[in-house]
Order: sequence, then C-alpha cells, then structure tokens
Amino acid sequence: MHFLNSRALSAGYCLGFLIWLSACFSTFPSFHAPMDKLADRASQVTAKDGEVIRTFLSPDGYHALPADLAKTDPDYLRHLVEIEDKRFFQHDGVDPFALTRATWQWISTGDVISGASTITMQTVRLLNPNPRKLEYKVLEMFRAINLEKRYTKQEILEMYLSMIPFGGNVEGIRAASHAYFNKSPERLNLSEMALLIAIPQAPERLRPDRFPNRAREARNRIIKRLVATGHITQTAGREAMHDPMPTERMTLAQYAPHLTEDLDPVAEMTGDIRTTLNFGMQKSLEQLALRHVKTMPEKSGLGILVAEARTGAIKAYIGAPDYFDKQRLGANDMVTAIRSPGSTLKPFLYGLGFDARVIDPRSWMNDRGQVIDGYKPANFANHYMGRIQASDALRHSLNGPAVQLLSTYGPNRFLEHLSATGVNLTMPRPSDKPGLALILGGLGTSLMDLVSLFTSLSPGGKVKPLHAVEKDRRAGTRLLSDQAAFDLRQILSNGGEGKNNISWKTGTSYGFRDAWSIGTNGYYVVGVWTGRPDGTPSPGRFGRNSAAPVMFDIFGNLPDQNGFQEVWDPGVSTAARRPLPDRMKNFPIRPFNTSMSSTSLMVSHPQDGSELILEEGRTITLRAEGGKRPLKWLVDGKPVPSPKYRRDIGWQPQGSGFSKITVIDANGQIARASVRMMYP
Repeated sequence: MHFLNSRALSAGYCLGFLIWLSACFSTFPSFHAPMDKLADRASQVTAKDGEVIRTFLSPDGYHALPADLAKTDPDYLRHLVEIEDKRFFQHDGVDPFALTRATWQWISTGDVISGASTITMQTVRLLNPNPRKLEYKVLEMFRAINLEKRYTKQEILEMYLSMIPFGGNVEGIRAASHAYFNKSPERLNLSEMALLIAIPQAPERLRPDRFPNRAREARNRIIKRLVATGHITQTAGREAMHDPMPTERMTLAQYAPHLTEDLDPVAEMTGDIRTTLNFGMQKSLEQLALRHVKTMPEKSGLGILVAEARTGAIKAYIGAPDYFDKQRLGANDMVTAIRSPGSTLKPFLYGLGFDARVIDPRSWMNDRGQVIDGYKPANFANHYMGRIQASDALRHSLNGPAVQLLSTYGPNRFLEHLSATGVNLTMPRPSDKPGLALILGGLGTSLMDLVSLFTSLSPGGKVKPLHAVEKDRRAGTRLLSDQAAFDLRQILSNGGEGKNNISWKTGTSYGFRDAWSIGTNGYYVVGVWTGRPDGTPSPGRFGRNSAAPVMFDIFGNLPDQNGFQEVWDPGVSTAARRPLPDRMKNFPIRPFNTSMSSTSLMVSHPQDGSELILEEGRTITLRAEGGKRPLKWLVDGKPVPSPKYRRDIGWQPQGSGFSKITVIDANGQIARASVRMMYP
C-alpha cells in the first residue's frame, strides 16, 4: 500500500508538471494543430431556405460536411458534452480532474479504465491523427491548450462535430444525420441523438447498417447514462430504447441533378453554394414529373422549369424525371437542350408588331391557304378560319396570319430583337438566313430560353436572364412595351379555360418531335417540354394534349404567392379602349395565290402533302377555291356525295394510309391533293 501511494504521489507530481508545462509552452507556433483537414470538407448545394439540394464528396472521397451549431439540436449538444466531456465549458483544453481520475485508475489497477481526452483533445487528434503513445498524448495536451487560446468553445465544438467519424466515408454530424435518418441534425429525436453519440466511440464496429444489434446496445448504454445523470427522465429513456434502429444508409440528397452537376462547389473551390431553388417546390415537382412520365409512351422525356417572372430566379429545375433512366435518356438535360420551339415564339412577333404599329390586336387578318413569298404555311389539322382579328389569330395559333405578319415585320428584324435580349436562337445551319419558317419552329432554342422570353409578359416588358445563383443575377433587357405585354397577357389568358388567370402558349415542332407549353400567372413562369430526347417523332402528341396538362398540374401545385397582385401603369389598358386608326383596321391581305388566276381551281383543304390525324368519328372538311360550280369530288377515284353548289363538303376516312383527293368543276378543270391519314 505504501508502494502504491508512492506511485500515486509521483504520478501526481508528474501530472501537475505536465499541465504546468503545457500551459507555459502551448502558445508556441510549433504547437499549433494543423488545420488542413477542415479545408477538405465536402460541399453542398442548398435551396434558398438552406435545405440541402445536393451533396458532393470531399477531395479524399468522404461525406464530410461542415457542422453548424445554429442548425444542430441543442439537446444533442448538451447530451454529447455530458457523455464526452462534461467540463468542456470550464476547462482550458485539458481537464485536470479527468486526467487525475484516469491516472489513478491506471495506477490502481494497471489497466486503462476511463479516458481523459477532452473534446478539445479529440479535436486535435482528428486534425492530426497520431499513434496512441504517451509522447503523442502529451503533444495533444499542448495543442489542445493552444487551440483553446486561439478559438472559442463554440468554434472548437463546431470543428469537432465537422470531423467525428460515423463509419465508412461518413464524417461529421450533418452527414451522419442525413445518412442514417435522412434529416437535418436540428430535428433529431432522443434515440437518434443517443445513436449519433455512440457510433463515434467505435465507428466501424457500431455502424447500424452493418451491426444493428451492437449499435442498439451502444445506443441504449448512452440512454441509460443520460437517465442516471438526470438529463432525461426514465420514461423518455425507456421509450427511446424501443425506437427502431436504422439498418441502412440513406442516399444523401440528390435533387435537381442536371442543374447541380454544373454547380460543383468542390471543383470550383468555392465551398457551399446557395441557390434560388425552392426546396418544397423542387421536391414536389420531381414527384409530379415521375407521375406524368409514366403515362407517356416509352422513351418519352419530360423537362420542367419554373422561374419567378419578375426576377428570373429559377425555383424548380427538372432536366428529366429520372437521371438514371437509360431508356428515356434521363442523363440528357431537356431544359437546356436545343430543340425546335414550334409556335411558341408567335406571341413575341405579335407583341413587337403591336409596338411597331404594323398591327393591332383588333386588326383584321386573312387566314386562308396561300403562298407568301414562296412559302406555303398550313394550319394545324389544315383548318382555316377566313377573316379573323389578330388577337384571335394569335389565340388560335394560326400559321398563315403569323407568316403574313413576319413577312411584313421582317425575319431578320424579328430575330435581331429576340437575340438582343440574350436568349439563344440557333439556325439549323450557320450559313442559313432567317426565313418565314422560323415563326413556325424553323430554328432551335431551349426551354431555358423560352421561359426567359416569357418573363417579358410581366410589367416592364423585360426579358430576365434566368439564374440559379443570386450572384449570377443580371438586369433584364426590354423587349416589349407595358402595353404590348399587357395585351399579350390578355390575349393568351382567354381560351385558357379560366384556370388561375394563366396566360399560356403551346407549340408543336414539325413531325411531332417536340411538344411545349409555356405559361405565366404574373408571379411564376412555368415551362414544359415533352417528346423523345433522341428526336424520334411522337405522332399525335402535341403541345395542347401532352405538355399543357402537365403545365396546369404544376400551376395547381405551386405554393401560395403571398397575395401577389400585378401592378400595371394606370395608362396601360386593353387595346379595345384605344382608338384604332383606319389604316390599321385591316392588315395587308395578300392575294390568295399569286401564281393563279381568280378562276383557277385548287384543293385548299386539306392541302397537298398534308398529314392528318385520324380520330374516331372524325369528319375531314374538303374545300375548293376557284373554278366554276357545280363541283364533283372523288377520293381514290370513288365519288363523294355532296351538294352541287357548295365549295366545302364533309368526308369520313375509312382508315390510315395515303389518299388522293380530286375535285372537278363545271368547266372540266381538275385539282388534286395527296394526303396521309395517321392514327395518333
């Protein structure tokens, strides 16, 4: 016993000397713990509210996210300090009481019964791992006291929580909380807190995804200690010990993969990146996209983009419903893919025409099959409406009037106005010059650029460049006057079936390769593209029947706009309230066909070379222009019963395939048209 007391006394002197020595020399720069590891943390892309959108591995391959005490449950912090270092906030890096206790236990028994490492000493060891030998333990003490002199307790605790291991390649409380519970560490329950305190004590042995029974026992030991110290009640502890154990690691957040892969903060060495995305909206619309794409033909894709109309801030970005779906080419980003926009550019041609005073919403136009500067546009389903006001021509997306307007306004002029806003509009070949076909989809652009263009329908008429990171926000470029923007909103909202006052436009590219629907309610602009990413046609799927339903579903799922109400200049009113000059009452109407006399006979509907969609019970209108009545009609050589003095009759196709339509007038003139009938 005398020998034991002598050893204890000697050890006490040595211990006191070491602590005194640590305090004296710990300020030397040579005792600064290397801080490089903290610079090698993983990074995240977050939504505007801070919710995690995507995580990236650290340079050495770890899920090692920096901790944030403000976003960590205070109860977890209290329980952690109680278990690991209950005098953490009182000592200066080395706890003399714990050190004395551990030394006495070692001297008394010859075994290490309890450790003396403080959280600060553990932080030093995590910063610079060394073998567990006495000389390195002394070095840790020096460095711990040094660390305490240079940083606050909160900063040291944050370092510790950023680096503690949780098994595999998971480091830090944030990564562990997401990996095991799919939640932020600010929302942990008692059993989850206890497990995350237990795992670092033996990270590989206590991984719940590999050794759930061991992990449960370790968790329950922590809970019992917390009960024994009075930190939690027996009832709470008993309930927590019955909570289920996670048996697998969650996949860390991977929302908006097409957008975030270009925002890798590790590659850019910029740390975490906060985006403009709305987390709830992004999450719900990804689920909505998966639901809709399952109803579409196989190999079909879907792109969705939602942006604030007034700022251009991107709120939701879905390049494909499933990034890993190889059948639907999910890795292709259909938000930025260059595709034919169909008729979606028509509103901007009309708006520029309104501002240039070459046309007015009330101007009368002529919708008839005709040749315009050598170009012969046909309406969808080859249906013509004759004399019609410009507002209705746009609302019904008629091709002939739009081509007439572009011919007058000028294709080059139109393209220059749009390009000046910064949107990307690409001709099929670099050598191609803008022609009349561009208003019907004869160029390439993206969903990103179309949504950007539609922001100009808001007050101010500016096209806002879309941005996902606030530092990339740029001022918009004016495209339309307030009056033109207002008129377009009014025109495009009519016919929208009264759905949330949405102004919208659809488009379908040649051969049914792309279907679009873009709409705005004044606060958001929603853009939808659908089709096959590989460019294969999807017959029968066009903007109104495939993209528009998705768009309206999205608008129905958007969050409340906080009482948003458009504010227009008091001088802006509907076009109907402005006097219309006589010169603008009628838009210049070109001859029906400059290559024919007024008596020439021709089949005006369906036009030669048309492709018509067959629907059950559908009747196709056969219409002739010119010639002398009575007229006689034949389809594939068989007479079609018809009133003799009518220029249009109804015909019901009997099946798919090619048909030759013939009309003969009283003078024997013959006109023909060959058409193809297809099922959707």
